[in-house]
Amino acid sequence: MPYIRYVHELSLQHLTELQHKYLNKHVYIVGISSEQNLQVVKKFVDSMGSQMDYTVAMDTGGEVEEGLIMKAGARGIPHAFVIDADNNITFSGHPMDPMFESALRTAAAAASDRGAGGPTGRQALPLVTASLDELLVMPVKALKLILTERGLPTSDCVEKADLAKKIAATCANVTYYK
Repeated sequence: MPYIRYVHELSLQHLTELQHKYLNKHVYIVGISSEQNLQVVKKFVDSMGSQMDYTVAMDTGGEVEEGLIMKAGARGIPHAFVIDADNNITFSGHPMDPMFESALRTAAAAASDRGAGGPTGRQALPLVTASLDELLVMPVKALKLILTERGLPTSDCVEKADLAKKIAATCANVTYYK
C-alpha cells in the first residue's frame, strides 16, 4: 500500500506541475472523483494541500465513468485523458507517460492559436451563479433548458429540486459551449 500511495502522490504532484505550466495556455487539469460523498472528497483534497493544485470534480451521476472511462477501457487509477477544444480525445493513459505531456503541449498550441481556448465556432455559455434557493423558484422548463443547453441529461432528475441541485453542482464552475 505505501508504494501505491507514493505513486499516486507522484502523479498528483506531476499533474499540479503541469497545471501550473499550462494554465496560461488554456489547458486545464481536472481530477474527477467517483466518490459520492462531498466531505470525503474535500477532506482528501485539503489533506493534499499544494500537491494537488488543480480543479477536482465529482462524477456523482456516473456520466464520466460510463461515457469516458469505461469506453476507453481504463482499468485503474490514475488514468488521464487529454480532450482538445473540439472534444476529441488525443490521449488516454497514465499521467506519468511522456506522451501525456506531449498531448498537453499539442492541445496548448492549438488553444493558443485560437486565442480564447474555446471550441472553434462555439460560444461559451455563462456560468450559472444563482443560488440553490434562486434556482428553486425558477420554472422547471427554464431549469431543463439550462441543463440541455450544456448537453447535460435531465432524465435522471425526478423532481424540480433535482434539476436545481444538478445545476448548482455542475454549472457554476464549468464553462460549457454551444
